[in-house]
Amino acid sequence: MLAATVAAAIGGTAVFIATANASETVVPGRLQAEAYSAESGARTQPTSDTDGGRNVGWLAPGDWLRYDHVRLGSTWSARIASDNRTGGAIEMRLGSPNGRLLATIPVAFTGGWQHWKTVSVPVTSAPTGPQTLVAVMRSGKKADFVNINWFTLGTPAPAPAPSSPAPSTTPTPAASSAAASRPASAPPSSAAASTSTAAAPGSTVPAPSGTKKGISTWKFSGVTDALADVGVSWYYNWSPNNADEPAPPGVEFCPMIWGKANVTDATLNQAKSEGKQLLAFNEPDMNGQANMSVDDALAAWPKLEVTGMRLGSPAVAYGGDQPGGWLDRFMSGAAAKGYRVDFIPLHWYGSDFSAAAVNQFLGYVDAVHNRYHKPIWITEYGLMNFSGSPHYPTSDQEVAFIKGSTAGLQSRSYVERYAWFSLPAVGDSLAFGLYKDGHTTTAAGAAYKAVR
Repeated sequence: MLAATVAAAIGGTAVFIATANASETVVPGRLQAEAYSAESGARTQPTSDTDGGRNVGWLAPGDWLRYDHVRLGSTWSARIASDNRTGGAIEMRLGSPNGRLLATIPVAFTGGWQHWKTVSVPVTSAPTGPQTLVAVMRSGKKADFVNINWFTLGTPAPAPAPSSPAPSTTPTPAASSAAASRPASAPPSSAAASTSTAAAPGSTVPAPSGTKKGISTWKFSGVTDALADVGVSWYYNWSPNNADEPAPPGVEFCPMIWGKANVTDATLNQAKSEGKQLLAFNEPDMNGQANMSVDDALAAWPKLEVTGMRLGSPAVAYGGDQPGGWLDRFMSGAAAKGYRVDFIPLHWYGSDFSAAAVNQFLGYVDAVHNRYHKPIWITEYGLMNFSGSPHYPTSDQEVAFIKGSTAGLQSRSYVERYAWFSLPAVGDSLAFGLYKDGHTTTAAGAAYKAVR
């Protein structure tokens, strides 16, 4: 073995220096996987891959590798090998294992632990200057699933021919929740279901920045004025377009593919023309809502990926933190198939109207994030008792809950966005809505408007 000092030149600048105890060819632009600053669960071994040296192996879900002082470009690659047919992903996060997600590199079976493949993904939201980057392993099963030889973080890495396989050296209780979604049936589909199955690209859409606060709404008198007055940065309406609720200047509309019948080329193209972040499948675990099996959702997912939009998981009505629940089975299936899920939307409704409701709600949000380590959107939440009396909190209770919950959401870096249910305070939504018309708020509306 030859002890060598390896400098990984990312974007032409030597940004990381580490000592490698193996004979290998140094390739400018590559960050050797074993040149980490810190790790959890990693071991190294000699590699039979092109250019020699060592690879990091025996990587299982939750393991991570940290690299300090790296510079980040627009296309990232990983040289990986896997003898695990479950597959998974490598999440590239900024600063820490729970930091901002910059890219997800899919991992699939390659034919053996030393049968190597280069996988590349585009990245558009990488910060400039020297950074700390953490590669976090994710998979649906608790078993070793990937070996990594090197990364590139600037221009695409050259792709050596696949090496011949070598002998293997084998290396959370939720708060009360219920459904109260609008609409209760799917929006009309724009066309008959399509059978196109083009290869799904990764999203090039950056994570949202700016104000987290948003709102859900449906059509009522003054809706556009209310959207402007309440001070949100984004909204949605359970539909792929906002023809009935046009956006005021500076407020982003987020389209939704509501259910299975809406997965058509025409509807997907319409959604793509309306926004950059795509919400998917409203409460598929509820009979009165999208009512989809996990298999149905997974079968449709590649068509949503093809849009290239930033893609949220299906939004379950409850139990998002439960092992074996609908969301858990979907996320495991998506990981196994190498599907992309960029963030997780949640719904939550509490029937405890006391001060304890704030921590019940935030505890659920924390539990889901701790389980999947994805950015979180809360797309419906509020206080409602669907099976008892009283059905709704007092005005003072609701205002206190809005103040406490929004403060908690604002302070959580992994919460990208949240939306109260809902903007209209008309008819049967008077007890929980925010605006009676374009400018007249309820007490809850005034409290939500005051959130900055």
